[in-house]
Amino acid sequence: MYRPSEASLDRRIPLRVGADGVQTLDASGLKPGLWRVRVRWGPEASGFFAEAAVVIPPPVR
Repeated sequence: MYRPSEASLDRRIPLRVGADGVQTLDASGLKPGLWRVRVRWGPEASGFFAEAAVVIPPPVR
């Protein structure tokens, strides 16, 4: 995950997908705002790549 406005907050999270094909992440430690998620899998030279934008909302008070 990377934060376009603050590179110091970028994180690498290992891909650990469950039997259902889903990986859940705890976003409570992420700063609210725009994040980009990049996922790479398969052999490095010929693997696959996907990218998506995610917006973490501010905490509800």
